[in-house]
Amino acid sequence: MRATIVLLALSAPAVLAGCGSDDSNDLKASTAPEPKQSPGGVSAPATALLQTAQEHIQKREFPQAIEVLGRVLKDQPDSAVAHYKLATCLTATNEPKQAENHFAKAIELAPNNADYRSTRGVFRLTQGKHDAAIADFTAALEIDPTDHRVLNNRGLAQAGKKDYAAALADFDQVLALNPRFSDGYNNRGFTRMQQGDLKNALADFTAAIRLNPNSISAYSNRAELLIRAGKLPNAIADLNQAIARNRFNAALYQRRGQAYAKLGQKARAAMDAQRIVWMQKLAELNQQIAADPKQAEGYAKRAALFASARETRAVLADYARAIQLAPDEAAYRNSRGLYLFSQKAWDLAIKDFTAAIERDSQNADYYNNRGLAFFVTEEWLRAVNDYDEALSRKPGFIEALHNRGLAYMKLGSPDQALADLTKVTEIKPEFAAAYHNRGLIYTQEKQPEEALREFSRAIELDENDIRFYASRRKTLETLGQTDKALEDLHKIEWLAGLSKLNKDVTQNPQDAGNYIQRATHLAHGGHQEIALTNFDKAVELEPNRSQAYTARAAYWVEQGDFQKAIDDCKQALQCDEEQGVESTADAFSILGDAYLATGDYDQAIQNYLQAERYDPKVAEAYLQRAQQREAAGDTAGAKDDREKAHAITPSLGE
Repeated sequence: MRATIVLLALSAPAVLAGCGSDDSNDLKASTAPEPKQSPGGVSAPATALLQTAQEHIQKREFPQAIEVLGRVLKDQPDSAVAHYKLATCLTATNEPKQAENHFAKAIELAPNNADYRSTRGVFRLTQGKHDAAIADFTAALEIDPTDHRVLNNRGLAQAGKKDYAAALADFDQVLALNPRFSDGYNNRGFTRMQQGDLKNALADFTAAIRLNPNSISAYSNRAELLIRAGKLPNAIADLNQAIARNRFNAALYQRRGQAYAKLGQKARAAMDAQRIVWMQKLAELNQQIAADPKQAEGYAKRAALFASARETRAVLADYARAIQLAPDEAAYRNSRGLYLFSQKAWDLAIKDFTAAIERDSQNADYYNNRGLAFFVTEEWLRAVNDYDEALSRKPGFIEALHNRGLAYMKLGSPDQALADLTKVTEIKPEFAAAYHNRGLIYTQEKQPEEALREFSRAIELDENDIRFYASRRKTLETLGQTDKALEDLHKIEWLAGLSKLNKDVTQNPQDAGNYIQRATHLAHGGHQEIALTNFDKAVELEPNRSQAYTARAAYWVEQGDFQKAIDDCKQALQCDEEQGVESTADAFSILGDAYLATGDYDQAIQNYLQAERYDPKVAEAYLQRAQQREAAGDTAGAKDDREKAHAITPSLGE
């Protein structure tokens, strides 16, 4: 298979795809069939060394391959195959001058090998030497004029020097030779887009995707076209497809973030910006590893970075490499154990914690971590033993003390459990869970008054832990304090509702509706500041839609900040007007309430009419305006308003 390249982005130079792959970014050694015998012949030992070099190349072990090929050329200096392979390795190790020399020698020795010329053309194209690349591709085509991949590469070189007419001619010929070559459609679409032929470019990109649904570059290019056409939601949909196929391409996130920003979706744009920062950190670590691939620390750091993005395969691969390079480093095994623990791979985590302890038996954290793994697998005694070891090495280790207390509780040793948990609260009085767990022990020991005291203290320290209220409610029922138990039940229901809303937000953090629902729930629970933060987040996510503004306006009315409510309602109505949709009654109704509270009865009534609302508040607005009109001498207007008020609420004013 010969090397081929595709365009990945409009503003970027052509990017190598290598060996027929549609979207790879690496120049790879050609796997084209090679001459069985180069001029001058190849000895049996040299043939064996060439095979060894090829194995290194396939593993991307280029320095080793270069060393082996040097030995081949020492014995067989006229081996075209060896020069060719060496040239491809030198491109990978960024040694362009030497690569050029060996490509030249290979072609000199085998002038009729089209693969050598086309591969050098790809190499020269990556160096920005468009004319030289075109010359190589043309020479390769003279040898084999039917190779559509070489034509494709020459078209890219033409496009690289902005000779779009010549590029288009090459891509037309590519597709004539192979109508099912997706790269040809993608690259022709790119060329047509550069020429301003958006209609035919769109057709080409769509054809490329139909032929190869995994073509990242085709999705990316079509997204760029859609952005130019002002079809941002469609462009984002294509970028989503591209990102789903390559989560590590910063350019895709950058382009999508820009599209989100143009739509006013600031939060989504910010998330893409954060992903780009993450990938910049990844790139830095990749460079460190490339500079010193035998240094274990680089792999461990990269594993931690992958862990932050939940890239499990990458995490485990890097920790495995770090451990392979530094088998005696306990910290790497502990770190992998913690990640496996987070993935609920308890047995594997225990193995890693054990290996860490074997290498550093004085580290209290390692014992505590293994103790946790034993605890969740219900091996209580082994957990206690590990906590003992941790505390013997680190007296006052608060987490180990607390965990041992829980393990003793599971083992049915309440006195020992209470002793540990009491020590925890002495060292750290704000440790809410310790009080709760002491309460559970007192409950088991049939001491409800003591249990109630502990549960109440836990709630004082953390008023949003549903477990604390559930435990106290049962204790209150046991003590016959049903009214207080009912209050706790209401709190439990509220916290359960909050938990569900938190889950909704976590699962879909870009849905403004989820933040609105959580904000409303928080406001009803008396958490006004946090509620406002959620309303603000909803507005940030959907600044061009009315829903978030209307919901926040209702909040402002409840808080008595009527001018802010008026401002938000006006913004909501403006959004509806700009979006060309009919405004809901809610905005007018809330606006009416805000104007009523500020004494602007004309505006209040006008908005109530828009909302088609008739209730005691509306009647009050008419009655207040009647009094206002009467004071101004407008007797007839006052009479009319009173009649309307009594028609709505007959008892009003009696």
